Amino acid sequence: MMIGMTYLSFLLFFILVPLIFNVLYLVYRHYSYRTTGKPNNLLKARTFFTAILILAIIALLYTTPWDNFIVANNIWYYDTNKVLGIVIGYVPIEEYSFFILQTFLVGVFTFTFIGPMSLNYVDERDNKNIRLLSSVFLFMLWIVSLITYVSQVNALIYLDLILIWALPPIMLQLLYGADILWEKKFPLFLIIITLTAYLSVVDTIAISADIWTIALNTSTGILLGGILPIEELLFFLVTNMLIIFGLTLIVSQKSISRFRGYLNIIKS
Repeated sequence: MMIGMTYLSFLLFFILVPLIFNVLYLVYRHYSYRTTGKPNNLLKARTFFTAILILAIIALLYTTPWDNFIVANNIWYYDTNKVLGIVIGYVPIEEYSFFILQTFLVGVFTFTFIGPMSLNYVDERDNKNIRLLSSVFLFMLWIVSLITYVSQVNALIYLDLILIWALPPIMLQLLYGADILWEKKFPLFLIIITLTAYLSVVDTIAISADIWTIALNTSTGILLGGILPIEELLFFLVTNMLIIFGLTLIVSQKSISRFRGYLNIIKS
């Protein structure tokens, strides 16, 4: 199955099918709660799906230039026989679809398991220290990545590019709401690790099927299971963090209240 797998079939089987089953489960849960008289959180579901759509658009716009740069410089490349042949820039259409589908898969999975909780207050205090310290730490890591990339350490090029691209928006998320995220650290950590593990496994399958290949001359050469470059695990870790952190901060009541407070300060 892996040998004959195309990028499209990979998306359908490993991303779209789990997404559809998750949505069907949510629909089933909604109608089950209606018959039992329990709250079905329909309004919360609409809020979450609107947030997921916003994040999917942001993911597509933000990732497109970076991914085109990666492919243009042969840091990773794909088998032209395993894509539809529709290429925008340097990247096949399936790759753009992956940006959107991953956002929906991660977003819907997050709503399924921790959605209602993330809309509730836990602690109304504004912990500025954790917001500042976490952002400063990531900024320092970003500077180190930028320095090693400019120094052209070949084995760190892919790793550096992932961090240079991913850390700025994560820094902004933490600067705005690290304390909000910290209040929900255990469920957020669990869901990030679960989804990172799943996407790393399916990435391993795609690499084994030669759908795409990570160039060894621009990566560390550290292969998990002898197949998966450690940079790929990092990629899914940071992208899942971006999606889950963003989703939580968009729908959290505390985050919304904080945003309104900032708007009032600007207006005044």
